[in-house]
Amino acid sequence: MNDTSSEHPQSTHPSEGHSRVGIASFILGLLAILTVVIIIGSFFSQSYWDSEGNNVVDIFRLPCFTVLFMLLGAILGIISIAEKGSKRVFGILGLLMSLLTVLACSCLFALIFASSGGFGG
Repeated sequence: MNDTSSEHPQSTHPSEGHSRVGIASFILGLLAILTVVIIIGSFFSQSYWDSEGNNVVDIFRLPCFTVLFMLLGAILGIISIAEKGSKRVFGILGLLMSLLTVLACSCLFALIFASSGGFGG
């Protein structure tokens, strides 16, 4: 009798893999950074207006998506880091990218505020 099940017992513990929540946090962090890059590039190149003055890129709605991606990415990153039994790499990267987006948005708003003359304006 050749019983192969006794030779290779199956593990009751699942192998440690990447957290799906962490991967979602990473993707949202990438999207947040991408929207900030689009916003900054549009402001400096003035490419969001065509020759007739029509809005080509809806630059005024992008900050809303940036904040949404940033908040969801940070929340999912924290949840992923707190999970037990899975790798935390993507959760940490997603959280770092979300925090980097907060820093980039803060610098962008400070730049806009300073260029408009600040409070004295």
